[in-house]
Amino acid sequence: MPPAVIGLTLVEADAASTLSYFGSGVAVAGMVTGCKTWLITACLFLVSAIMLVAPALAATPAQEKAFVDGFKKAVERKDAKALKALLYIREADPMALEFYNMMIIADFGSTIKSIKLVDLTAEEDKQVGMVGKNLQGKPMKMPLKPIKSLLLTTGSKSADLTTNGSSQWYVAEYEGKLVIPVPALVK
Repeated sequence: MPPAVIGLTLVEADAASTLSYFGSGVAVAGMVTGCKTWLITACLFLVSAIMLVAPALAATPAQEKAFVDGFKKAVERKDAKALKALLYIREADPMALEFYNMMIIADFGSTIKSIKLVDLTAEEDKQVGMVGKNLQGKPMKMPLKPIKSLLLTTGSKSADLTTNGSSQWYVAEYEGKLVIPVPALVK
């Protein structure tokens, strides 16, 4: 089926402009007075709306603190269920999900030296938007666009061994809460 609108014609007259849409053999015409003024007003309104909505799409400092505190407490309590609840698993690649489930509990038994949520670097922002491949060569991508990176530094000490480690998790926002997206197969 052809698109409903397949042509647009603007005819300027002395006092008004006629804007006509043509589609499916039917022409609908309307008078638009001051087309340029209307277009500028519409653009300004759109920009204003985006500027008002954009902060609502970003995580608030309170949300970020709650996420970091929840992650830290779950690691300290060795609460695998709470950590796995932070994963965004919708349409996740099964192998990636298995890996994330294993890695999210890898720091159990370690002491958290530092944990922080930081902005993505330009390189990370570019990297998370790219399509990669799983072990079977199938294309994968992040199902949600990460907005932050959770950096975790841990350490453990026993009688004969001291270990230090670090891990990084990309964090995205979904339905008003922060989550760790698990890569999904590209459809």
